[in-house]
Amino acid sequence: MFAHSDLGEKDGYAGVGLYSKKEPIKVTYGVGNKEFDTEGRVITAEYENFYLVAACKYLLIFIYLY
Repeated sequence: MFAHSDLGEKDGYAGVGLYSKKEPIKVTYGVGNKEFDTEGRVITAEYENFYLVAACKYLLIFIYLY
């Protein structure tokens, strides 16, 4: 089991987690904008054929590459 988490700078305010059975090729945290990335809301895991995006507020996005 592989676990990744991104917690916001403000305690108890926000955060997001991602659990997977397979190890991702690459994991990135945030969206590349310092103003938003301090809140710990997005994790993107890259796999061979897809990207898995976990975002705070009950959103999970699966992007399949064919």
